[in-house]
Parts: sequence; C-alpha cells; structure tokens
Amino acid sequence: AQVWRVSGVAGGVEVETPDTQPIRVLAALATALQQDATAELRTQQFNNLYEIVEQYCPTHDDGPRTRRTAADIRSLARRGVDLLARGTSDSRLRGLRKRLHSLIITYLHQVQGRVSSIVAPRSIRAAGAKPVLLTTRMT
Repeated sequence: AQVWRVSGVAGGVEVETPDTQPIRVLAALATALQQDATAELRTQQFNNLYEIVEQYCPTHDDGPRTRRTAADIRSLARRGVDLLARGTSDSRLRGLRKRLHSLIITYLHQVQGRVSSIVAPRSIRAAGAKPVLLTTRMT
C-alpha cells in the first residue's frame, strides 16, 4: 500500500490500490518460504506463488527484467512442486526456497514502479485501522 503524508496524522494514511492484495500475499509467501513446513503446506505455498505471479503477470509496459523475474518465479515454483511430488524433503529444498525468496523480493521492488504516484484510492485507513470506504474521489 502507498502511504500518503497528511498533516495531523501520525505515520500518514495508507492507501489501498488494486495492487495491494497480491503484493501483500507475495510478501507473506516470501516470509513463509524461510520457515520449515510440511510437504503439503509447502506444495500449497508453491502453487499459490505460481498462481499469484501468473495473475499479477507483468504487462507490456513493464521491462524485460520484470517479465524475466516473473518467469523465473513461476518456473522455480513449478520445480518445487515437482520435487515435492517426487518425495524430496523440505530441508533438501533450502536452496530453491532461498532463491525463490530473493526473486520475490526483487519482483516486489520491480513492480513498485508500476504504481503511479497519484492513484484514485479504493479505500484508505490510518496505520493499523480498519479500511474506510471513500464516498468521494481524492485528487
């Protein structure tokens, strides 16, 4: 989410955009990949990672680096599912998990440039508060 500085509000106002949810899920998956998990949970994480990057796929406006990073994430997620299906233990996938983690972080940094600085917000909220739907558009 973008944080807009507003006078009188400590920490600013967090703006929800259409990109917010997939980015948050990707960040949570990057953290989850660093922790040990069962084969079923890890398979679910790899599948979620693949689907989110596929749905949130870079557009033609993005550069070739962003498209390549997304393709690498999808490829490694599929490889992880394949290896788990063959019975590979989660501890043996540590290198693959570390590589995916670094690619997700790189991808998140690359797609941050996609969000324009002035966005018509869907909803806003103060830091830590529940979202409040806007009735008027902010410019």
